[in-house]
Amino acid sequence: MKPKKHNLLYEAEIEFEVLAICSPFPDFRLIWNINKAAELQLAKVDEPFLLHNKKGDFTSSHSKYYWFDQSDEVQYMMLKNFEQGKRLVPELDQVDYFLFIQTDYNSPTTNILKNLSSCEAIMAAFVVDVDEYPFFGLVQEL
Repeated sequence: MKPKKHNLLYEAEIEFEVLAICSPFPDFRLIWNINKAAELQLAKVDEPFLLHNKKGDFTSSHSKYYWFDQSDEVQYMMLKNFEQGKRLVPELDQVDYFLFIQTDYNSPTTNILKNLSSCEAIMAAFVVDVDEYPFFGLVQEL
């Protein structure tokens, strides 16, 4: 009798929280204010975030800011919602930026949200239910 072969496919699902940010400020000024208020070190990444449709065709690119906090093992990524006439999340058209926070430990989201609410460059910030919007299921890595 031949031994049966089984192929196991494993796709790690990325877990993260997302804060939506509304701000009239340009990227560079908002990032400076966020870094100061929340004690982060976000910096612009050379490679933008590329958005593809379900067929894999390129649709748009969006400014990307990133920081990995080694001491707390937290990854931060901020994306601009509206760029080149395209929105990452059309349903949230009032949102200017999304701040992704990924960690395996205690989430700093509550503290960051509190710090952002006192930031003069931010008109509003709130936690996004990532299960409610299809775009967030497409994000494979921070």
